[in-house]
Amino acid sequence: EPDWQSVPPKDRNRWQRLAARTGGWVTPPNVVTIIGLIIAIYGLILIGQYDYWWGLALVAIGRLFDLVDGWLAARTGTKSPLGEVFDASSDKIILAVAIIVLPLAGLMPWFGTIILLILHAIISLISITARLRQYEYHSSWLGKRATAVMWFSLVVLFFGYALHLPSAHTISLIVTWILIAASAAIAASYVRQFKSASA
Repeated sequence: EPDWQSVPPKDRNRWQRLAARTGGWVTPPNVVTIIGLIIAIYGLILIGQYDYWWGLALVAIGRLFDLVDGWLAARTGTKSPLGEVFDASSDKIILAVAIIVLPLAGLMPWFGTIILLILHAIISLISITARLRQYEYHSSWLGKRATAVMWFSLVVLFFGYALHLPSAHTISLIVTWILIAASAAIAASYVRQFKSASA
């Protein structure tokens, strides 16, 4: 349940009162998540237009916002299942945009994009089904590490093209396979959690 549910109304801080009034939609971490999402997507669009340095800077800033939202939720006492959905959804949206932008800009082969889109469609389908069935579903240790590996790989790829390295194409292929392996690991983790919850 949300943090503020366990706090008597008279003892709630202003952020908890706002969260309670809006059903958990308006909270400092949710606002930060949305701002980070917008910044990161704009950065990816710039990368797609070959403006690598500004794009990379904005993606990095957007991803930093993603780290801040959890800390902010703890500081303001506004952690909630809805906030967790906001956070997880923003990660998936940013990755989906990256997966689409990269081949359009010639930074990733199309076969990688197709495989990644299939894997992430499976992950989203399992996640939506689990929530509809009201299963307890949380980000796993493996999922968090795999996502971190994916973003690190993407940053390496962006730097490779920004620096016009002659090996940028090779880096692109390596990063594509890393993204596929990490996504497959996340999908397998979701399948295991789903089977465990439905057993």
